[in-house]
Amino acid sequence: MVMIWHLPETAVSTAFTSLTPATEYVIAVKCISAYIDGPQANVTIVTDTDAPLDLKIEDIESVSFALSWIPPVAKLTRYELTYKSHEQGRKRRWMSSLTLPGSSDTFLLQELVPATQYTISLTAVSRFGRSEDAILTAITDTDPPTELKVRNVSSTWMYVVWTPPVAAVVSYGMKVTEEVSQREMHFSIPATLTEFNMTELLPMTEHLIRIAAASMYGRSVEAVIFGTTDTVSADDHDTDTEAPVSSKAPAMTTTDKGDLKIKATAFWFENLVSIPQIKGA
Repeated sequence: MVMIWHLPETAVSTAFTSLTPATEYVIAVKCISAYIDGPQANVTIVTDTDAPLDLKIEDIESVSFALSWIPPVAKLTRYELTYKSHEQGRKRRWMSSLTLPGSSDTFLLQELVPATQYTISLTAVSRFGRSEDAILTAITDTDPPTELKVRNVSSTWMYVVWTPPVAAVVSYGMKVTEEVSQREMHFSIPATLTEFNMTELLPMTEHLIRIAAASMYGRSVEAVIFGTTDTVSADDHDTDTEAPVSSKAPAMTTTDKGDLKIKATAFWFENLVSIPQIKGA
């Protein structure tokens, strides 16, 4: 395509607009008089490669997120995608780069670290050069605890364990709901623990147990299980499980006086004294 401009004889400069990015142009200038044309001066100019527009992050999860953008006008050979992270809990920085086809306008970035801030840089590359970088920042979700299960159970307590998340956890939040009454109990658990004993539960009752991990960037989705307390039995306090101290009582044969304790679903004696058996009694 050839375009011709006629300039005033006093002109010493001009501007060209509405050009195509990453395109080579040849500019020819000559003086024209009423009698003869002067010699022609030529210069070759290449326009810059334009950058991707409206770079967005969508569908953020704990180990991945999706990128989308509006492609440049320039005819591209490829994109260069760079992403770097700073993991707050581990004080470690790293960077990685990928090459994408020039026809791309989306990409799913995977195998990321949960609860981590990333800086993403996308550059368009043509045969004439590189565009300016399109840059944004995103944070992956906090991953939840896994393998949540009830390890031991009695009539009034349940002992649960879990595997910690990959994210740098600052605490856990646990909610226990009695299925029939819908009574809720809330527990805040230190990040160093991966087990917890829930006490003061009702016997023979199903409980919905939820636990979520909290990091400096937010809260994970909940891991969920059901657990049911045992029935009340005579030897409930003689089990080999790691029950709370308050749930274990000594077995007595012959007794004198003691303190009677009563609750809604059970009663027991404390401070019992054993009396020796008298022969012939």
